[in-house]
Amino acid sequence: MKGNLSRDAIQRSVATTHGHHPAANTAAVVTVAAVEEEIHVVVYILLSYNAAPTNGRLTVVSGSTTLLDQDITSEGLAPLPIEAGIHNGTKNEAMVVTLAAGGSGVIGNLEVLVV
Repeated sequence: MKGNLSRDAIQRSVATTHGHHPAANTAAVVTVAAVEEEIHVVVYILLSYNAAPTNGRLTVVSGSTTLLDQDITSEGLAPLPIEAGIHNGTKNEAMVVTLAAGGSGVIGNLEVLVV
């Protein structure tokens, strides 16, 4: 890449991983706090249920906008690389990624990579 990178561009190039590994039948929630003048972009999600969920669902919400809402119907590990990234282009908004509670005795785990 040619040219000078701004301080914002350098800060935005650093990826951070956020995870939540709750007890059975509890939603796994990752919240990335709003940062002034920044846009959060989700580039990778790793999720799993240890057994078939009864109400499995993955959502990504930025501010009040739902960017992704997907049913998860089976157990196991599900890597979701997102080449274009998920974002709504609005600065200074928190982003919340939620893996719904899977049901009685079902444990869900969630890892989210954000740039």
